[in-house]
Amino acid sequence: MLLDADQIRGLRPEDVREAAPYPCFRLQQLLTPEGFQTLLDDFPSLDHFERHEGQPRIHGQRPHDRLYLAYDRSRYHAGATPKTGVIDDASLPDTWRGFIEELRDGPYRALVHRLLGVEESEIRFAWHAAFRGCEVSPHQDAEEKLGTHIFYFNTSDDWKPGWGGEFQILDDKRSERLDPDFADFASTRPVPFLDNQSLLFRNTPAAWHGVRPLECPDGALRRLFTVVFETPGAGAEQADRGRWGRLGRWLRSRSG
Repeated sequence: MLLDADQIRGLRPEDVREAAPYPCFRLQQLLTPEGFQTLLDDFPSLDHFERHEGQPRIHGQRPHDRLYLAYDRSRYHAGATPKTGVIDDASLPDTWRGFIEELRDGPYRALVHRLLGVEESEIRFAWHAAFRGCEVSPHQDAEEKLGTHIFYFNTSDDWKPGWGGEFQILDDKRSERLDPDFADFASTRPVPFLDNQSLLFRNTPAAWHGVRPLECPDGALRRLFTVVFETPGAGAEQADRGRWGRLGRWLRSRSG
């Protein structure tokens, strides 16, 4: 096992549900030291990733630029098979295949369901790599998301604290805008992410969050792996939205 079984057994749902301003829990060393190092060493090659830059967002927030790689299917390419941006078991190292299987079933998933207060979910996985200037502007997640677990893959040897990259827990919003800036929140709390840290949070109407623009040197990357828990059936709904979105873009191009 790559996950620390003792930690999983020791986590209590009330530790997450009572967190303010929304259920959010930082997990230190949830991966065994050996497991963390192996997954870090075997982090997928950037050749598989798709570059996202300047993509519009639903409420007009600034784009969330990054390198992105989905496991098995991509919500950005519903019904399509892109050349990059999606990876399957055949191209994954054994360590990552084993880790994904460990996350899908058994004690871990049962624990997350208890922490999120749900009985079932769909689960999807993706790797992100962010470069200089990338940010995650303040936003709420889509309603179909029940919660997200972010595993970070940077260490004190490859990332300096002054470069930024911390997940910001945002509270006390002072604006009615759906595309707020960090200055529109009276409270911002950064969450450390170096050296085998992960963050699990439950999606609620109060779950505003973001990441300030990275100030790392060229060539440095903020690396993470997301485990997203969604309402059952959400994958099919996303595929339908993707198909209709492509149809709408085609019709607009024909009318223009």
